[in-house]
Amino acid sequence: MEILSAYRRRRLNPQTQRGLALALTAFIFGVLLQPALGAEATKEYQLKAAFLYNFAKFVEWPSDAFPKSDSPIIIGIVGGNPFGADLEKTIKDRTINGHPIKICLISERETNFVAQVLFIAAAEDRLVDNVLRCAANRPVLTVGESDKFIQRGGLINFVFEADKVRFEINAEAAGRAGLHISANLQKLAKKVPGK
Repeated sequence: MEILSAYRRRRLNPQTQRGLALALTAFIFGVLLQPALGAEATKEYQLKAAFLYNFAKFVEWPSDAFPKSDSPIIIGIVGGNPFGADLEKTIKDRTINGHPIKICLISERETNFVAQVLFIAAAEDRLVDNVLRCAANRPVLTVGESDKFIQRGGLINFVFEADKVRFEINAEAAGRAGLHISANLQKLAKKVPGK
């Protein structure tokens, strides 16, 4: 009984109480906000998955870009896959001009990849220059989301403007790659460098 009374009499000083309250508040907000932030990132990549599919619909590849007339359009993702299952869901059972669509994960060391569309996430920015060198002079629609991706030679880059996902197009580089990007898609772009 004496030990219990001593325990009850022992109180935390006000500074320690405030510190514990702040730590508990930070923990609760961290736990509550994490799913919201994760949901926001998921929504972003769901939207970007739809964009990738639509980019492929508005691009014409030279006939020699496909071994056969019904060969798939391959969307290659370099390094980590930020889409999760969203890109797979977006393209499931769809075709573009008679071409089924497939997704291929491309290792960061792979230089002889086969893809008609190539996505490089911002998290893989260190790989951009090497990947763009490997894709140079090939009919590959390179899509990124890194700072200065267009200036580094990429063809389409995702950007944020007023908290909305937008994109910019380098039509000149697309022409050098043998790709024709629809004027309708170019009109939707934030800017078209080189025009």
